[in-house]
Amino acid sequence: ANTPCARVDPYRGRLATYTPRNSPESHCATTCPTAMSARPLLRAVWMLVLAAVAVDASKTYDEFGCCISCGHYWCAAKNKCVEEWNTCDDGSGSYSSCKYEWAGLSWDLSDLKKTNPYYIQDTFSNPTQNWTYVLGICQDVPTDDEFVGVGSNCEATEGSAYEIMTDPSPAYQLLDTTWDYHTCYRLGGSLSDSATASVEFGLYDPMNPAEGIYMLYKGGNACKDTVSDKAACTDEIDGTTYCRRSIKLNFLCNNEISDIPLFEEVEEARGCEYEVTFNSVYGCPTECPREHGLVCGAKGLCFYDGFEDGMTADGRTGSAQCLCEEPFSGSGCSEYNTESAAVESSSYVFWVGLMLIFAGVGLICGAKRDSVMALFSGLYHMNNGYERERVGYSKVDQGYYHQGETQGTPMNQTHFREKVNPEESNFATASSATEESTFSL
Repeated sequence: ANTPCARVDPYRGRLATYTPRNSPESHCATTCPTAMSARPLLRAVWMLVLAAVAVDASKTYDEFGCCISCGHYWCAAKNKCVEEWNTCDDGSGSYSSCKYEWAGLSWDLSDLKKTNPYYIQDTFSNPTQNWTYVLGICQDVPTDDEFVGVGSNCEATEGSAYEIMTDPSPAYQLLDTTWDYHTCYRLGGSLSDSATASVEFGLYDPMNPAEGIYMLYKGGNACKDTVSDKAACTDEIDGTTYCRRSIKLNFLCNNEISDIPLFEEVEEARGCEYEVTFNSVYGCPTECPREHGLVCGAKGLCFYDGFEDGMTADGRTGSAQCLCEEPFSGSGCSEYNTESAAVESSSYVFWVGLMLIFAGVGLICGAKRDSVMALFSGLYHMNNGYERERVGYSKVDQGYYHQGETQGTPMNQTHFREKVNPEESNFATASSATEESTFSL
């Protein structure tokens, strides 16, 4: 009975020994001061498991196993869940073919490849500076061009890091000032060498793929960030970090425009990162039919029925198609719907007829303006005179008013004809007794 027994001390969480109360050694002696009890450890593990289950139970998942509440999306192009919708499918573009593909859609810019470059005059208003951009689409600007060729300021360009670039470039930036300062910068590396070529394709708006695409030239002359602190320049030259000049060409879907304009606004969102936007038929997916060079026959809208992952709500692959204006229909909006046209024509007839009626009434009133005004004026004065006579004389004839008395505030300045009672008359003669004194109204 007096044999010491081992037990777990509930207060200290470690193995201890104790003896019965009738033993001289009534205190507990610690035998394993470093041994942790298995029971508290298991309890802690169990609480962690319950917490993990509770957190996981609050999450929601889609049919693909992606955590929707976590902001994850199912990307059919990559066949996996992604955390950002714009990382689902970057598509594939090639400057050699001048084409871009994404989730079954395709864009073709090859028709914009010309022998001569494009000259874009920046519409930014500055009375002392003139900015001009010389661009090649999917190709370098020819070295024999008068603006960038031999003997020009663009033959050899120098950046902020004092680096000299002499290779061809797909884009140049020319500056001319009123104080006779002229310079030129390259906005991208040469496309003739795959080692220096830096071209990027992408969707202008991943949430609306049919809106258009962009092509980005990178690797131009170095510069310091002069616009904002968010440029995050990453190009290091001789131990100093610089920004490389670049230009982003946006091609937005337009049913009719096919030419590159001579004047356009060029924006600089971040340090030396330039951006210009063109409305063009080449910004529309080729899956939207053309008729005589016009997308959807210029009678509809090129529309994509899928989401940013390339799939529709019912699980099929998204596609580009024309949403036609009434009364046109068909894949390219080239069919004329006579029934819709008849309904639309009847609606037009109703509204046009209603407008003609109002116009006719207005013309008649305008032609008879004097007569109409005279009519309303006569009615107004007739009514006003009747009211004034009725108030001024009706009660006077009944003997209610005497000379100088009025009724109410509005007629304080009006005097009435006094009713005279012959029996109470103080006049000497009968003629004077029946005589009435008259006051102007």
